Amino acid sequence: MPRTGNRHSDGQILRVVRQVRRRWRLKLLLRGLALTAAAVLATFLISASSLEVLRFSPNAVMAMRIVLWVVVTFFLARWILWPLFRPVADERVALYLEENEPSLQSRVLTAVESARGGRFADTELSREVVRRAVRRCRRIDYGRRIEQRSIRRSTGVLGGLTLASVVLLLAGPGFLRHGMSALFFPVRAAESVNPYSVSIEPGDTIISRNSDLMISAAPHGFDPDDVILYTRMEGEDGYSALPMIEDGAGGHEGLLLNVAEETTYYVEANGVRSGTFTLGVADLPAVDRLEMVYHFPRYTGLAPRRFEYGGDVAALAGTRVEITVTPTLATPAAQVVMDTGDTLSMETGPEGTFGASFVVREEGFYGIRFLARDEVWVAGAPDYRIDVLHDQGPSISFNRPGRDIEVSSIEEVFIEARADDDLGVAEILLVYSVNGGPSDTLPIHSSAGAPLTEVTAGHTVFMEEYELEVGDLIAYHGVARDNAPSPGEAMTDIYFLQVRPFRRDYREAEGGAPQGGGGGGGGGGDMEQDLSALQRQIIAATFNLVRDRDSYTPASWEENVVSVALTQERLREQVETLTQRILNRGITRADEAFQRIAEALPVAVEAMNEAVDSLRALAPGGAISPEQSALRQLQKAEETYERFVSMERQQQGGGGGRQGQRGPSAEDLADLFELETDKLRNQYETVQRSQQESADQEVDELMEKLRELARRQEQELERQQRRAAAQQGGQAGGGSDAARELAEEAEEAARELERLSRETGERQLEEISRQLQQSADAMRRSAANRGTAGVAEARSALRRLRDARDQLGGAQDERLERDLQDARERVDELARQQEDVENRMEAMSRVGRPSADQVGRIRETKESMAEEVGDILAQLDQLAASARREGTEGARELEDATRTIRETQLRERLLYSRGLVGRPGQEEYAQAFENQTAQAIQSLGNRLEEAAEAIQGRAEGNSQEEALESARDLVRSLESMERRLESSQQASGEEGRGEQAGGEQTGGEQAGGEQTGGEQAGGEQRAGNPTGGERAAGGTPGARDYREGDPRGYGGGGWRDFDPEAIRQMRREVRERIGETQALGRLLERVGASPQELQDMIEAMRALDREGTYADPEEVARLQSELVETIKQLEFRLRREFAVDEEGEVFLYQSGDVPEEYRALVEEYYRALSRGSGREPR
Repeated sequence: MPRTGNRHSDGQILRVVRQVRRRWRLKLLLRGLALTAAAVLATFLISASSLEVLRFSPNAVMAMRIVLWVVVTFFLARWILWPLFRPVADERVALYLEENEPSLQSRVLTAVESARGGRFADTELSREVVRRAVRRCRRIDYGRRIEQRSIRRSTGVLGGLTLASVVLLLAGPGFLRHGMSALFFPVRAAESVNPYSVSIEPGDTIISRNSDLMISAAPHGFDPDDVILYTRMEGEDGYSALPMIEDGAGGHEGLLLNVAEETTYYVEANGVRSGTFTLGVADLPAVDRLEMVYHFPRYTGLAPRRFEYGGDVAALAGTRVEITVTPTLATPAAQVVMDTGDTLSMETGPEGTFGASFVVREEGFYGIRFLARDEVWVAGAPDYRIDVLHDQGPSISFNRPGRDIEVSSIEEVFIEARADDDLGVAEILLVYSVNGGPSDTLPIHSSAGAPLTEVTAGHTVFMEEYELEVGDLIAYHGVARDNAPSPGEAMTDIYFLQVRPFRRDYREAEGGAPQGGGGGGGGGGDMEQDLSALQRQIIAATFNLVRDRDSYTPASWEENVVSVALTQERLREQVETLTQRILNRGITRADEAFQRIAEALPVAVEAMNEAVDSLRALAPGGAISPEQSALRQLQKAEETYERFVSMERQQQGGGGGRQGQRGPSAEDLADLFELETDKLRNQYETVQRSQQESADQEVDELMEKLRELARRQEQELERQQRRAAAQQGGQAGGGSDAARELAEEAEEAARELERLSRETGERQLEEISRQLQQSADAMRRSAANRGTAGVAEARSALRRLRDARDQLGGAQDERLERDLQDARERVDELARQQEDVENRMEAMSRVGRPSADQVGRIRETKESMAEEVGDILAQLDQLAASARREGTEGARELEDATRTIRETQLRERLLYSRGLVGRPGQEEYAQAFENQTAQAIQSLGNRLEEAAEAIQGRAEGNSQEEALESARDLVRSLESMERRLESSQQASGEEGRGEQAGGEQTGGEQAGGEQTGGEQAGGEQRAGNPTGGERAAGGTPGARDYREGDPRGYGGGGWRDFDPEAIRQMRREVRERIGETQALGRLLERVGASPQELQDMIEAMRALDREGTYADPEEVARLQSELVETIKQLEFRLRREFAVDEEGEVFLYQSGDVPEEYRALVEEYYRALSRGSGREPR
């Protein structure tokens, strides 16, 4: 038993020693790992930074690998492997334990030393020593607590180093990650781990002798400051350096000209060198010169355009491109290879040239191939790109009236439409319907002569011819079509002419038709128009859905139709409720006016039912007519109500007092109207403001995008200018892909603006969208052309882009004015409501005991007014912040307005005054309180008036731009008048000319042998025509030369008399133009410009306003022509005087007016300058 106990004690003390040994080695391991990690991390950071400086060259990678792995090996052996595997005696471990646990008092060391030969002495003393040592070890948990602090410290250091390494690799500079890949994987080739490289195109290749080659370099992993192309021709001792220019797509390019010998080349950028490549030369045919002629589709009316140095193609779909290639060497055959796989054989021409033509159908590429020796086809040049420019659809809007208006039944209403199209407006139609009846179409412009891209056409509606009554309406919209084979079509919004009574006070007549909004009250004002205003909005929404159906997805379109149907249903329910309440109150027996209202409203409900059925059936086109019929009935009811209210007030004001005699009064009917319209109106205004705020935010985002596009286009222009200077007449391709990328982004912005224009109904956004699309087309043409032609197109794109940016900036300024005007109208409505409340309270005080309904309605009105004041305050705070942020005039005045609301506590006053309504004995106090409230509202209106004046004063500095725009509008208007005159004169000879044109077409086909893409091949027969113009078949006027012969382009049908209706319309429009000319004269005097030409124009117009002048059609034509020429000269003079040409550009009335001979001279001039400037040595 003693022997067994001794063995047990022996085993326990040995286990304690082994456990302490393991813990000691754990401490050494963690300390070694921490030291090794710190050393490796420091060495890695130094090595990676060195590699970054040395650009990861192979030698540097090998050297840093050696350094890093030496450090790793040393620390691994010294601080990890050696401490772990060296032998440690039990006595030393016991001593280590005694040192860390002094309470053992050497008992463990004594117990271990008592052993001999691995065994303990079998004595009672030894056994007691061991037992005591074991008991002491048990108290210290057998040594498990020793070195805890050291182990934790080493673990923390190791964890911290690991975390720091991970953070550095993930969030640190990129070269650390590349360095880890290069240094810690030594088996990888040093050349393959370099993250910085420069790829070269085309690399090793063979080209035709004396041809040009574009070298492209793309840096990878870094953004270089300078990229240099080094070349060495055979026989030269050293390399020549040629700086490369950016291509706009992240790469660089350099052009090697006239490569005659084998050339070795490489590229170096920021110390990173590409591989070395060999450019071999052989006597192979190549493209020496490529001439192109664009034969545009016949409907465009454009003359053919020649490019002396062609290549890439950017043209309308349907354009026939005729190419003539001159090879560097004589070759038996040539062909055009399209990317679709089609091959076109080229016909042999004079002096070894080859010719072919193809029609632009879709985007792609084409290449020129020559037949070389051994019957092998070789590429004559890199493939050329084909970009398709799409014909923009027309746009149209009404300049006048441009909104819904009220007119008398005998008034003359002048309607003016403006249409734009990039290739010419074919016709403008005025479509109208009376009282929801069938639509009639009236052409107010048709093309005659060369197509006009901008047209202004007017038409006068003589209301007395329609025999309309008060409340009747005429709905109208405009349609514009272009000259395309499948004409593009655009429509305006729908507008209304509402017939009003003759007797209407000046303020209401001047204010025009209500546009919705307003609220409260019970007399006069706009409240009574709310039902019809909402119905007009429904008609407009329905019309827009029919017009814009192609721009919606099927699901979105159906959702919008259902939404309009729900709105119509809600309005129908309101009208039904109003009708029922009128009948329930029995006021129809009190006056004939009430009876007429009660009869009109059910008819409106029936029409609304029919409209809802069509909308529910997803046939919005069938809903427009009943919607207009409902609108007519609502307008009649509102006009009856207004006349009754006016008479009621006049009699009450004169002391008659109908109320005591007839029972129900105007107030009863006004309360009914107000009750049923407030809810709909408030919902509509809330939604409208929300939509407007969303659209404003999108406009702000697009403004930032346009600024960025303009900046990048300016850089692209600079690149093209450098590229043009470097090429100096060489036969290389066109612009870079960066121009095409910019074009795509500009087109995307244009689509966004077009969508916003459609959703908000803002014509200006549509104009900016067209500017952006034209800028995108110019960008594509600049990418297709090279040299001065490409630079000119890039400059044109930049100018249009800047114009679009400035116009959008102007739209932002107009938004501030619009929002301020909205706030002023809301404050005016508050003042009107406050006046109405005061009148009602005065009426109640005369009665003595007001009814609960009267008191309740006034309190509800005050609650609505208090809520409106809160909304106005939020709106003004936002306007003030925006004006202050943009540094706009009027910011201080807007802050004063918000301060007025807060200092007068207007909202709190309105809420407090609810308790004074109908309180007996408080009439005088309530009246004084209401007077103070009215003064606070008036003070707020005054502050807003001051803000409006400050903002308006800012706009006075734009008078010169306004004068130029007015002159340009007058040019468009007068030329459109002249074209309508031409059209009427050409009608008599149209048939004969059509036959002649048809004969020309037939002959052209026989001569040309081909007619493609809608292009008349016979155009080549008339090579003597300076413009290359041609006539379209079927009598449709094509492009003609207006520099020779009859300047008006009249046909040979002879002069014909004007019909009386044409004379009446012409004279009415002339009067409008006289007013515009006089206004332009006043504007010119204000800016200090001489209006000397305008007086002669006014005299000519007054002659056209005399009926006797039209007895001589030739004299009318002469006067029209003089007017157009005079206003064009005036516009040109104003542009020159106002120095609007900031870039030295020549302003032309129409694109394409420059003769091809002049273009060729300009290009030759720039080539001469380029040759004269010499070439920098490479």
